Amino acid sequence: MKTIYIYTIIFTLTVVGTALFFGHRAQAQLTPEEAAMTTSEDIDVTTDPVIPGAFQDTTITLNSYVTDVNRAFVQWKKNGKIALSQTGARTFTFTTGDIGDKTVIDITILLETGETITKHLEFNPAEVNLIWEGADSYTPPFYRGRALPTSEGLIRVVAIPQINGGAGISDINNYVFTWKRNDQVLGEVSGFNKNALVFPQSYLNDVENIEVTGQDNASGALAHGTVGINTFKPEILMYERDPINGIDWNHELGDSYNISSADKTIIAIPYFFSPSDPLSTALQYTWTINGNAVNTPSVKNVLTFKSGGQKGISD
Repeated sequence: MKTIYIYTIIFTLTVVGTALFFGHRAQAQLTPEEAAMTTSEDIDVTTDPVIPGAFQDTTITLNSYVTDVNRAFVQWKKNGKIALSQTGARTFTFTTGDIGDKTVIDITILLETGETITKHLEFNPAEVNLIWEGADSYTPPFYRGRALPTSEGLIRVVAIPQINGGAGISDINNYVFTWKRNDQVLGEVSGFNKNALVFPQSYLNDVENIEVTGQDNASGALAHGTVGINTFKPEILMYERDPINGIDWNHELGDSYNISSADKTIIAIPYFFSPSDPLSTALQYTWTINGNAVNTPSVKNVLTFKSGGQKGISD
């Protein structure tokens, strides 16, 4: 299971100076001084990590190719309280709250030119569970594990956004999901409410790299995450089946079975094979006793035999 997180960033801009009076000049041309003023777009805000999770140390950095932020006086407020205030404070590190616990960061930047720019950021961690399995990988009834994907089998990946505070699972209908497979956007399976992806594994890929971005249409919050899915080898396990008690799932017989008494029935379970039907015509079973092939049973994964008082080995 892969967990990814959501947060929201909102930018606002306040510029103090003569530029505030631009709107009062009908069809006026900007002076060189006005045109040279720093705007919100001239100062970038980056976070590390890009999408912080709950209780995660997060660093915010101010960058600009237009003005020297190192010479600016910067004040950082966290949830309304001043946390850092000094010249050249381009970076600020804080720890996010719990899932659903919003952290508000207000930044005031006083440039050497006298301009003041403010930015407002909100971090509201949410959670997305990323679940994957082999979509057509066979497992027997009541099997408690995950159906593992095998070469050229189908793989299913599901993104489930969750929020805290007792609200449970978010409304998937509010989300737009964008899926990528090995860096290629899958436009045909992306869109509103499309939180599931099913695709055939390629034998050319040792690992399938899946990436998903989900955006809450109501709040604008983003969820992003990746998962690398390996393929696994299918295997056949054999169990003894009793006519009264049924299959003894607690005792797997190993790769071979010594026949020491009469009237034995063995069932072969093809774990993680694709297709998911153990009796599919696409699957062929070959049984041997003491290295000699025997006729395929009427139910091809179930072999019933009598030892005739002699010992043998069934494979």
